[in-house]
Amino acid sequence: MTKPFPKAFSFSLIVIRFPHFLSSVAALVSAERDLGGYCGGDPAVDVWIRDAEVELQYVLDEICVLSELPVRHDADAYLLRVVKLFRMMLLSDNPVQVSYLRKLARASGRFLLPWDNPLHFRLNRMIVTALEQFEALLLIDDGAESGADADGLAAHGGDGPSVKSA
Repeated sequence: MTKPFPKAFSFSLIVIRFPHFLSSVAALVSAERDLGGYCGGDPAVDVWIRDAEVELQYVLDEICVLSELPVRHDADAYLLRVVKLFRMMLLSDNPVQVSYLRKLARASGRFLLPWDNPLHFRLNRMIVTALEQFEALLLIDDGAESGADADGLAAHGGDGPSVKSA
C-alpha cells in the first residue's frame, strides 16, 4: 500500500515547471540531432543551426526561470540539482569539466529522491528522463550516431557540428 499525500500538500512551482524544462531539452536534442553528421557547406544547414541556437537559448531561459523559483520541498532541491548540472554542461567550454559532469550524471542515484512515496517515484521518473537527455546531448556532441555501447558509454568518433561547438 502506498502512502497518501498529506492533506496540505501542494505541488511547488519547481515541480510544476520541470516538465517544461524537460520538453525544452528534448527539443534541443532534436535540433542538435538534425545537425549530427553534417560535414559539408550547405546553406540549408544555417537554418538548422539557427533552430538549435533558439532551442539552446530556450533551455537556458528555462534554467533561469527554475533557478529563481522558491524551494518549498526537498524534491525541489533534487530537481534543481539536475537543472544546475545542465547549466554547467551547456555553458562549459572545458572538456574535462564536461567529462566530470557526465560521470556525475551517470551515477544517477545521487540525483534521485528516496523511493518512499508515489510523488518521489513520479519525480524520479522525470529526473531519470532529464539525465537520459543529458547523455543524449553529450552523445551528439561526441559525434556518436548510434547512441551508447553495451556498457552505456558513448561511442566516440566523428566531429559533427553542434550549437555548443559552433
